[in-house]
Amino acid sequence: MTVKEYAAEQHITQQTVYTKISRNADKLKKHVFKMNGKTCLDETAQELLKPDSGNVQLVDKVKRLEEEIVRQKAETEKWYKEYQIYSDNSGLLIREADQYKKRIADLEQALSAEKAKTAEKDNQIAEMEKRIAELTDKSLAIAEMGKKLNSLFAVLEETANTGVGKKIGNLLSGKH
Repeated sequence: MTVKEYAAEQHITQQTVYTKISRNADKLKKHVFKMNGKTCLDETAQELLKPDSGNVQLVDKVKRLEEEIVRQKAETEKWYKEYQIYSDNSGLLIREADQYKKRIADLEQALSAEKAKTAEKDNQIAEMEKRIAELTDKSLAIAEMGKKLNSLFAVLEETANTGVGKKIGNLLSGKH
């Protein structure tokens, strides 16, 4: 096993492994060797380099912390992706809300214009109703006048044989 592989397995740095090899050089002389330019450890060297019980607890803690970091990183990435989605959606919703606000403003303006037109039409209708009432009153007055004239003509016909009645009848009928 290479120093790099051993360090990864033990959750320690390569520098820590090389430091331990230097401190225990006489014990590890026959168990540490080079192969293809890489420093390798046999099983005896691996056993001798294993951390002591105090270090094992630290190594375990480091391992747990590294795992927690990986988990937190994954969760952070997940939350970031969700944030991006919400951010994109909120941008779309804001633009859509702005469009609706503009549409509402346009509709309110159109409604105002229609209310003004309706008020003008209501005024015209009121004027027409007033004019109709005036004309109706005049029509009734004319009808009443017609009845009175008919009554007068009836009286005049009855008295047509008299000289005064004849003259008034001729005057009214246009005969002179």
